[in-house]
Amino acid sequence: MPADAGAERFRVRLAAANARMYLGELPERLQDLDALLTDMGKSGADESDRREVRGTLAGGQYYAAWLMRLENAPTEEW
Repeated sequence: MPADAGAERFRVRLAAANARMYLGELPERLQDLDALLTDMGKSGADESDRREVRGTLAGGQYYAAWLMRLENAPTEEW
């Protein structure tokens, strides 16, 4: 992709992070989304795009906590 295709690059990275969840790589997905959100903030990306990534990240964090609870992890961890 061309270097000036910022919004498209962010959408591709979001799609790749979402695909990681379906591969069973939830912690890596959360790291990817966190890095994506940081990069979007630095580049001045559109607010609606950042809101979508924040929502996806929040959903992933909730899902990770839910899984940890099902696995009887201590409350402090989730």
